[in-house]
Amino acid sequence: MKRWLLMGAAVLALVLAVSLGLRSPAPVPGSGDKILTAAGEPITRDELEEARRSARALWDLGAAQSVPDDRELLARIVRAHLLEAEFEEHGITLTPEEESQAENSYADTRAEILAAIEDGSTDPDAARQTLETVQAYWEAMGWTEEEYARRAGESMAVSMKKAKLIETVYAGDGAALEAELDAETEQVLAEAGYGAS
Repeated sequence: MKRWLLMGAAVLALVLAVSLGLRSPAPVPGSGDKILTAAGEPITRDELEEARRSARALWDLGAAQSVPDDRELLARIVRAHLLEAEFEEHGITLTPEEESQAENSYADTRAEILAAIEDGSTDPDAARQTLETVQAYWEAMGWTEEEYARRAGESMAVSMKKAKLIETVYAGDGAALEAELDAETEQVLAEAGYGAS
């Protein structure tokens, strides 16, 4: 049962990581009006709409306790841009092995869950429910499983880079990074007219 809880938590964490770390690729012309700029990158209405859809899908699936308002969604998008800028500024990258691990994170976790069902080391109904929840999420977002896996890999790569950033630049003090990101996010939102939360 313990193994199931860890694997189920890993898959749901991937769902949440994908949704919380939503950051669309650089906007293409005509892809939406710019709402604001963070770390030199435009944030568009299309990005906000995708974040809304994701938040609503998580709510509908029971994976979130509430649906954040637009300001909170923008704050999440801004944080993602600021964090990427931190990686760039400090030269934080992944090794090819780490990139492969991140890229395969969803497939590996899914395979572990299926193996646990097969060998009887987990509750098969609960495990299948977790996989069905993940599938319902990507379907609600209008994605294929491959698109979800790609985004999950990107989110895992961000998590891995963030851990490196905390270790190498912030001397293991994750709270210091979070405080810096919070302050910078509030500044970006205030400058764009979104005031304090």
